[in-house]
Amino acid sequence: MKSVNSSFWLYVLGVYILLQFLWWAWMLIDLNQQIHILEVNFQLTDSLQSEAPTDGFVQRKIAMIIGEGTVFILLLALGFIQVKKALKRELDAAKKQRNFLLSVTHELNSPIAGVQLNLETTLNRELDAKTRNQLISNALQQNGRLKNLVENILTSTRLEENVLLLNIQPTNISELITKILADFKSLESMIDTSHVQSNIYALVDSMAFESIVKNLLENAIKYNRNNAPVSIQSRIEKGFVLIDIQDHGIGITAEEQQKVFARFFRVQNEETRTTKGTGLGLYIVKQLTELMGGEISLESKINDGSTFTIKLKTDDN
Repeated sequence: MKSVNSSFWLYVLGVYILLQFLWWAWMLIDLNQQIHILEVNFQLTDSLQSEAPTDGFVQRKIAMIIGEGTVFILLLALGFIQVKKALKRELDAAKKQRNFLLSVTHELNSPIAGVQLNLETTLNRELDAKTRNQLISNALQQNGRLKNLVENILTSTRLEENVLLLNIQPTNISELITKILADFKSLESMIDTSHVQSNIYALVDSMAFESIVKNLLENAIKYNRNNAPVSIQSRIEKGFVLIDIQDHGIGITAEEQQKVFARFFRVQNEETRTTKGTGLGLYIVKQLTELMGGEISLESKINDGSTFTIKLKTDDN
C-alpha cells in the first residue's frame, strides 16, 4: 500500500512538472509578445508616460513566474522526499526478505538433514526395535518441524495477498489446546497446562487457532531459560476468552515490542543472534487473531520473560 501511494505521488509530480514547463513556455511567449506590443506602442506615441505601465506589467509577470517557480520547487522537493522515503522502505524490505531467505534456507536444511540422518541410520545398521523406533520418532519430529515451517510460509503469503479464507464458528478451544499440546509431547515437562480450563468455547477457525497457539508456544520455548516452565492459561473474563502464554526468558524491550508483530522482524541482541527463526511467527499470530475478530497484547520485561495474551470473541459478544 505504501509503495502504491509513493508511486501515485511520483506520477503526480511528473504530470505537474510537464504542465509547469508548458505553462512557463506559454507565459514566456505571451510575455514577449505583450512586451513587444508595448514597445511598439511606446515608439509610436514617443511618450515617457507609457514607460510606467510597461515596467509595472513586466514586474507583475515576473512575480507570477517567481510564484509559480517557488511552488514548483516546493513540490519538486516534496516529491524527492517521498521518493527517497519510498526507496528506503524498499531497501529495508529487500534486506528483510534477503535475511528471511537465508533464515528459511537454514531452517529447511536443518530438519531435512535430521530426517535423512535418522533414516539412513535406520537403513544402514542393524538396530534393536527400541533404537529403530526412537530414530523413526526423531525423523517424524523433524518432519513435523519442516511441515510447520512450510505451513507458516504459505500462511504468510496468503495473508499478504489477502486470499486466506477462514471458517469461524463456535469451537471448544479447550479440546483444541489439548490436541495441539500432543504435538509438543516431547516437551511436555516444559509446559505448564494446569491453568487450562475445560469446555471453553470461542469463535475461531480451528486451523488458524492451532497455528496461533503453536507459534506462540514455539516462540516461548525458544526464548525461555533457567529451566522454568512455559505456561499456558485459558479463562473467560468479561464475556471474552483470554489465552495467556508466558515464558521466563530474555524479555523484549519496550521499543521492540512495537515491532515484533511485523513481518520478518526478529529481536536483535546477543542472546537471539544464534537463535533459529524466520520472523514470521508473531506476524502470523497477529494477523490470524485479528481476522477472527480478536486482539493480541504483549507484556514483557527484560530478563523477566514475556506474556502474550489472545482475546477472542464468544457467541455472547
